[in-house]
Amino acid sequence: MKKYSLAVLFVVLVSIVALFSASANATPVVWYLSGVTYEDGGTASGSFTYDADTNTYSAISVSTTAGSIITTAKSYDVIKSGVGCNTPEVFCIINSADVANCAGKTGGTFAHSGTPLTNAGGTIALTFAREYTFENFTCSTVGAPQRLMTTGSFTTNLTTTYSVGGNVSGLTGSVTLQNNDGDDIIKTTNDGFTFPAQAEGSDYAVTVSSQPTGQTCTVTNGSGTIATADINNVSVACVDDIAPSAPVVPVPTTSQWALILLSMLIGLMVFANRRRLF
Repeated sequence: MKKYSLAVLFVVLVSIVALFSASANATPVVWYLSGVTYEDGGTASGSFTYDADTNTYSAISVSTTAGSIITTAKSYDVIKSGVGCNTPEVFCIINSADVANCAGKTGGTFAHSGTPLTNAGGTIALTFAREYTFENFTCSTVGAPQRLMTTGSFTTNLTTTYSVGGNVSGLTGSVTLQNNDGDDIIKTTNDGFTFPAQAEGSDYAVTVSSQPTGQTCTVTNGSGTIATADINNVSVACVDDIAPSAPVVPVPTTSQWALILLSMLIGLMVFANRRRLF
């Protein structure tokens, strides 16, 4: 009985040592931003490497696209230090060129409260994300303009995605665009639009779901299958509706007038002959 107990104890100890050893030597994993979209139509994509054992980040490469609030594309490659940043639940970044002087420059924050990143990987939904402009030199005070995330996650199981978008021209009112019967985008200006990213190999179909008053918008290059690049050549051209014209009354030609006069003359002759008979 004692030998049996010692054997069981030995197995348990070996398992515990192996578990801690595996945890201590877990390989850092690459995390990707997946499906991150902002309230102004912009998007965020990219990746970074995170080591949960040391709580360190490396190989940071994140970029964002322009929208109606932050109107230029941005790129980020270094950690932003500060209270609450770069814990297992919050990830803050800036561009290395802006570290010495952040005033007027942009940064990004991605939070996934309650679900820390691990070396096991997986997919973790973002609970908060924003891109903002710094008010001071030290990258500590956040000001306007800034935009908030609408959807997004971190994942190690990346499905390659690409955006679908294009430009609107000739618009004088408000038009509503859809992709695959959803993801409504309301446009009131003649400029670009971008739908949320889709997986490589998926179909897209951009349509007009609500026409502007007094205009008709037509979509060109609006459907297809996503291959290995963003779709950015969808064209939405709007033109004014033509008001219906008044009906045109035909004017008789010379020959038609002659026939009319001849008919009238014959009628008069017939009438005169009838009066003579009576």
